[in-house]
Amino acid sequence: MQKDIRVGVIGVGGVGEILLREFLHHPRTDVIGIYDTTPSRLNEISEKYNVPMFEHYIDLIEDERINFVYIAVPPKYHHSIAVEVIKRNKHVICEKPLANSLDEAEELFSLAKERNIIHVMNFPTIYRQCFSTLREYLSNGYIGDVQRVEIQCYFPEWPRPWQQNSWISSREQGGFIREVFPHYIQMVQMLFGEMDIQYSSVTFPEDTEKCETSFIANGQINGQIPVLFNGIAGIGQKEEIAFTIMGDKGVMALENWSSLSIKTSTSSPETIQLSESNHLKIFIDEIVKKLNNEDASIVSFREGAEVQRILENLLVR
Repeated sequence: MQKDIRVGVIGVGGVGEILLREFLHHPRTDVIGIYDTTPSRLNEISEKYNVPMFEHYIDLIEDERINFVYIAVPPKYHHSIAVEVIKRNKHVICEKPLANSLDEAEELFSLAKERNIIHVMNFPTIYRQCFSTLREYLSNGYIGDVQRVEIQCYFPEWPRPWQQNSWISSREQGGFIREVFPHYIQMVQMLFGEMDIQYSSVTFPEDTEKCETSFIANGQINGQIPVLFNGIAGIGQKEEIAFTIMGDKGVMALENWSSLSIKTSTSSPETIQLSESNHLKIFIDEIVKKLNNEDASIVSFREGAEVQRILENLLVR
């Protein structure tokens, strides 16, 4: 029986392989083929998962069996590849950030809307139990009126040891601002609404090819709630990522992607015990719903372009 989603995957590096594996396991999806610019990696993944490989990404896009294309290549190539996908009226799933500039991101959203195709960003953390629990606590008023939001990311080194590639440390398209902060920018927008940056200070090394080493920034959500950003690499501690929401009755923190804690003025910090589900399966479930014209929770290119706007405001020169 033909599956709902028949996907072609462009880019099978570390991130691309993760979602490829979920597509292979999901009962409503079928992987038609994969493509990567690195022949050795392409062969390795093709053999590992027994999936066909294409000699060129255009061949993959034009394959009539494919109705979805997942783009998991470095950010500077998102726009050119996504344009080719959309021109052929194929649905598209894209890694973050959506593009390498706001102009590119807005064009992709406009084209996708014009062609009436499904356009989805891969922001997987919002499908974790920790995020849905955080959202429930907020809507129930558990921490009261929100007074401030803080996002901090500390890294002993950047790139991390498992991210050694030619682009992720580059000023052109890499760095932790582009790679990590989009997840939390999107969460802020999803939970609270529009955000604007008022001040940003970014430190770059002398080597003009290298990405940022630290930054601090502040902004406002809906012109009311302050939001603070703080990121630094090359410090003597373990990686620490925290998304903290401060209310007048309590404080919630989502730490290191999946640990949710809460504290009040009268209680010690408490880690919320969660039964974690397969958030990537849930992500794909939502895409299947969207394809079948059901209510679905997805992050579209419109939200992706909004994240891009914030990134450009953070990455001041």
